Amino acid sequence: FRVGGGLNSRPNLDSILDFYAGGPLDGDASRYGEARRYLGSTTVTTFLEGNIPYLFDFTGSFALGDFVTATATDPDGNTSELARNFTYN
Repeated sequence: FRVGGGLNSRPNLDSILDFYAGGPLDGDASRYGEARRYLGSTTVTTFLEGNIPYLFDFTGSFALGDFVTATATDPDGNTSELARNFTYN
């Protein structure tokens, strides 16, 4: 299973992206839900303009309708809110 997205942050900044799964009933109308199961992480470094696209491969199984969400943590330990859910289908 592969998920792609992008991070917008400060230029040339290393960030750890942590990915999580949640069930189809975890989200509300805003599409921001719960992080039930840890899936893994990857480190990315933003480009000069502060953006970086990413692709992350997961192992394991997912059910149709499950959500995947992520957080980003900077070198100072500041962690973002959960990203908008991606639906597995």
